[in-house]
Amino acid sequence: MVNFVLNGQWDVTGIAPDGKEMHLNGTVPGSALNDVLCSGFENITDIFWRDHAEQVQKYETYDWVYTKRFVAESDIREGELVFEKLDTYCDVYFNQQHLGYCDNGFVRHTFHISNIQKGENLLEVYFYSPINQTRGKKPRKGSFTTVDRLYTRRPQCTYGWDWAMRFVTCGISGNVSIKTTEPGIKIKNA
Repeated sequence: MVNFVLNGQWDVTGIAPDGKEMHLNGTVPGSALNDVLCSGFENITDIFWRDHAEQVQKYETYDWVYTKRFVAESDIREGELVFEKLDTYCDVYFNQQHLGYCDNGFVRHTFHISNIQKGENLLEVYFYSPINQTRGKKPRKGSFTTVDRLYTRRPQCTYGWDWAMRFVTCGISGNVSIKTTEPGIKIKNA
């Protein structure tokens, strides 16, 4: 089995509720909020100081698109695209083919791919705001925080807790790789 890791720099687009976009460099594994902070869109040096956490809560209603381009030196007939952790609601596309929808940030997601082509390939993950995904659902009883978190399979403490600030975000928070049994295949970043 040959394993190509696709971690590192990705292109990230944040889409505000009003449709305005922000483009930044992202890091995988990571999160959209971390990418915003590292890209300098917010002038915050310590996210945990005073009300700084509240200043970035506007990003929890954004949708995010993670894009990775890579080059294969030959066609690969088949392989597996493996995401160790996708947080949380998202659609995955490979070379503009929809591979699947994910809604659980605690499990590995594996997709069979048969269209890895010689030359440039495109991997895209469209994340949807966890806040918007649960908006309008029947309220549930819960402790410490808003109950919208009870509908979402992702770290619950990010919605705020007695010991944590509210940092609801999304992103590719685990390793990404392509696995194939075809020998002699090489992949590099585009």
